[in-house]
Amino acid sequence: MNAKYILDNEFTSINKDFCLYPLVKTVSTKTIHKPLDMFGLVFVSEGLLTIESNGYTNELKKGTMYYSTPGSELRLSSSNNTLEGYFLSLSPIFIESLQQYGINADKELYQGCEKYDLNNDLNLRIKHLFTIMQDEVMNNKGLFRKEIITNLVSALCLYIMSEYLESNNSALKSDSIHVSARVKNLSNNFVKLVKQYSSEYRQVSFYADKLCISPKYLYFSVKSTTGITPNEWINRIVIHNAKKLLQKSDNTIKEVSYTLNFSNPSFFGKYFKRLVGVSPADYQRKIFFIDNQIQEKIELR
Repeated sequence: MNAKYILDNEFTSINKDFCLYPLVKTVSTKTIHKPLDMFGLVFVSEGLLTIESNGYTNELKKGTMYYSTPGSELRLSSSNNTLEGYFLSLSPIFIESLQQYGINADKELYQGCEKYDLNNDLNLRIKHLFTIMQDEVMNNKGLFRKEIITNLVSALCLYIMSEYLESNNSALKSDSIHVSARVKNLSNNFVKLVKQYSSEYRQVSFYADKLCISPKYLYFSVKSTTGITPNEWINRIVIHNAKKLLQKSDNTIKEVSYTLNFSNPSFFGKYFKRLVGVSPADYQRKIFFIDNQIQEKIELR
């Protein structure tokens, strides 16, 4: 990070899987945060914050939350002397731990958009949750510290999911949106774009911009016609391409990770294992073992 921090480093984490930083009130210089294999959640309860990520700029005002997936480079800047909020960084392992509470945060936080505008009541509730998290990180040294914090993050996910579903359902009812030829066409065009650009762009907002629609409408169009979300489509196509590359014996894992524009082989490995269940190396070994068995059977005949 730069010499001046937008993130207060006085307290950070309970372990490498959970890091919480309060936002400093007055910062004029940019700070770069590269959560290579971490999910990021920025919450602004007061003031104004600018976030640059993957070529896009977002202004976060009071009651706004921003979510980033692993591999995103975040540039945070603010000169607003009333800025208050938090930056939460979670590992895929921590995200997976939430499933025991019935929450798949990877999907439920990322409901087709990176930015959420919260109503005043929800803003206060989430601010209160983060305040309790901060107190737990700083003061609670007890046996159940991690479990308490995990439950607080679970509550945060449920608040966001509830708000998203309520606002989305209201929008659909008021606009009387139905699955139409246009919606199906948008969905088909989205899949074509993902096949074309997924090795370079894995943000839903990129494809929404390409199609000249909002991320929320893209989410509805794709989910209603295919049954899965835009983010799941992107992951599926990236993994499909990764498997095809790994099946070629002359491709190393390092070469595959850079071909698909991952920041480094380690992040690619964690991404692949999270979605496939095995590491790229194990997948490649299994493929070559099966090929060798088939070849041996052919030769025996």
